Amino acid sequence: MKQHELIDLLADHADALNRGEDVSVWLAEHEWAANISSVLVLLQVAEAVKRALVPAAPSLLFRSELKNRLLANDVYVVEKRPFPKTLWLGAAVSVIGLVIFLLRRIRLAGGGVATAV
Repeated sequence: MKQHELIDLLADHADALNRGEDVSVWLAEHEWAANISSVLVLLQVAEAVKRALVPAAPSLLFRSELKNRLLANDVYVVEKRPFPKTLWLGAAVSVIGLVIFLLRRIRLAGGGVATAV
């Protein structure tokens, strides 16, 4: 079975489930699909998921309380923390170390004199 055929088959099956049709009738119309065990397993899983999913709606009380809580806390203040001094110190030491490394490398490679081209 090609991938697009499998996708079409599963979509048709999902549509039949959503319409509330008897799936055995649907399988009878697509009897070739029932003969492929992997497809049959997929269809059974889809049926089990459909039976397990029950539409849920929150109560009116819950919705109104949630709305009130969200509206009451609609302003979020983000506290800006200062950049820690230890990080500034670490960054400065790193830059100084890099400069010293580059100067030594230039001095060793160029005989002590750096020339611009």
